[in-house]
Amino acid sequence: MTQFIAWNAAMPAANPRVSVNTGTSLTVPVTSLQIATPSTRPIKVVRWGIRFIAAPTVIVRCELVDCNVAATGLTAHVAAGVQPYDMTAGTPASDVTLGTSATGYWVAAAAEGTVTATRTGDEWTAPIGVSYYDYEWSQGREFEVGPSRFLRIRTATTVAIGHLCYIVWNE
Repeated sequence: MTQFIAWNAAMPAANPRVSVNTGTSLTVPVTSLQIATPSTRPIKVVRWGIRFIAAPTVIVRCELVDCNVAATGLTAHVAAGVQPYDMTAGTPASDVTLGTSATGYWVAAAAEGTVTATRTGDEWTAPIGVSYYDYEWSQGREFEVGPSRFLRIRTATTVAIGHLCYIVWNE
């Protein structure tokens, strides 16, 4: 298995990643990052996390969910945005599907779609003043997401907060 990582931002070159803002509704989550799994096999999520640019002054709900419907209108990741996490010689490219309704991240004007089935891998409510969260599954107990599904990190809060988030997975 090869391990990959993707963030909710373009892959940086000379400058650091640029954060994006959360939505501004506590009851309507916004997709920050979406991974469209390959059509031929599942992926296993090893780790995920979120970092706020400044410590939140309000509660933020954060969740990692497996959805049956894609968020659309995302900024599409390109192959360079889905990086091998382990750099062994001959590491193949990821097989996740790229595109604005596939693997991408929210900048503005994304639509959540009409989700009818989700499965929560992990969720965290960020207390006021706490600026980051990371969760890693034990080896052999990873969160598996089936073929042709949409793995999302979603946030919900009442004020826009700059953040970066990531997912590490095995294919």
